[in-house]
Amino acid sequence: MARSLFYDRLLEDYAEHPRTIILSTHLIDEVSRLLEHVLVIDSGKLLLNEDADALRGRACAVSGLATVGRYIHTGERGAGTYGFRSRGDRHDTWIFK
Repeated sequence: MARSLFYDRLLEDYAEHPRTIILSTHLIDEVSRLLEHVLVIDSGKLLLNEDADALRGRACAVSGLATVGRYIHTGERGAGTYGFRSRGDRHDTWIFK
């Protein structure tokens, strides 16, 4: 759990020396507890700029067979999708209202 240790130390250091920290990751589940504000940038375009607490109230995750998850993520039925993860035959997609 090297990443977990990194996040713990990052929070400890932030508590002692408050500042803006820019964190780039696709591992949203791992960092969600660290976030105060969220910017989502894709190919240089700002897609989302929002307070993390407000965003948490508008988000949900859909999980299922990979073929269904990819269908949702492509935008054919999923406007507002901002992330996905494939795990074997499973696929997770995060959707924001």
